[in-house]
Amino acid sequence: MSCYLRHMKEVFALASIDLTTADRKRADRIIHEITGTAHKDCPRAWAAVKERMAEDREGFVTELARRWKEEAVR
Repeated sequence: MSCYLRHMKEVFALASIDLTTADRKRADRIIHEITGTAHKDCPRAWAAVKERMAEDREGFVTELARRWKEEAVR
């Protein structure tokens, strides 16, 4: 799970997310939802993140930040 998260420090910083060890599962789930990849499919999720970032970096960061905040409110 979440083997790609360590490569996303800059993305989390841009989204104003201070990712802790306790938040890794939540981040992983949200990213899988955003990318439309199956949960626990780390290589496919990472490839989808890189693709989305190449297409629309700002849009991906914005969506990640929005979903993160929405879940915090629940």
